[in-house]
Amino acid sequence: QPEAEPAFTFWLNRAEHSSPHTPGAKARLRVLARDVAIALHRPEGISMLNQIPATISQIEAEPQTQRQVVFLALADGQTLLAELSRRSVQRLGLAIGQTVFALVKTAALLDR
Repeated sequence: QPEAEPAFTFWLNRAEHSSPHTPGAKARLRVLARDVAIALHRPEGISMLNQIPATISQIEAEPQTQRQVVFLALADGQTLLAELSRRSVQRLGLAIGQTVFALVKTAALLDR
C-alpha cells in the first residue's frame, strides 16, 4: 500500500537547523508550546510559513500564571500545544471543537 501524503510540511531554515536529513524527507520535530500562535483564519501576507490547520481539543489553565495551554488536534492524529495568555484565548473566543490555524515560528529538528 502506498504511503499517505503528509498532512502538512514544515519549513526550516537550514542555516539555523543543521541536520543530516535531506529536504523533503520525514523528520521528527519538537515544537515548543510558546513558539505556537493561533489564528482564526489562514493568514495572508505574513512571514510565518508554517500554518497548520488544527482543531482545538482541550484548553487548560495554568493555575500559577495567566497562561493557558491549547491542545490542537492535527489531521494526522498528532497533538500540537500552544501556550497563550488567558486574554488572547478570551479575545479570540477559542473553544473546544473550533477549527483554527497553528502558526509555528520556530521548529527544532531532532536527531533520531
